[in-house]
Amino acid sequence: SSSSSSSSVITTLLVLIMAPCSSLAAAGGGSRQGRCNGSDYLSVGWLGLSRDMCIERGARVQHHTSRCSFLSYTSSAELNEESQFCLCFKECSNVTHACPQDWETVDLEAHVARQQRIDLLDRFFIAGAAGLLIATIAAVRCSRRKRCSAVAVENTERPEPKLETNIASSVEV
Repeated sequence: SSSSSSSSVITTLLVLIMAPCSSLAAAGGGSRQGRCNGSDYLSVGWLGLSRDMCIERGARVQHHTSRCSFLSYTSSAELNEESQFCLCFKECSNVTHACPQDWETVDLEAHVARQQRIDLLDRFFIAGAAGLLIATIAAVRCSRRKRCSAVAVENTERPEPKLETNIASSVEV
């Protein structure tokens, strides 16, 4: 009915509004395969640290020390045990692919800038979706009120039927 069609419209609109956020979040950028060359690095990982936590840790180190513009990460179990899998580099002119493990190097400045844009877009889209939801609810309530008002007006415009009784038939002789 009207309520279920309104909720499906709202769901569709929210999906359409939020789609750009998820596609931006999935977009790479600032990342390349391989490990930064050089031995001047800072190991910022510890046993069990995930890729995302490694990147977050590197971003904090960069913010506080400016020594982690680039972060090289591998999920290698061997290097994870040695805490040599999450490495910060101040500079990274090129990466090596000669390592036995699969490495990924992230340009943290580009990553942080992209994440800030995504966060801003998320806030914008969430605020837009909330506004759209409120406007849709208000429109549905208003249309229901108008329908109820129209029925009430229609009922007041019709004269009440008068009951006429035949006195002669109701009196017994």
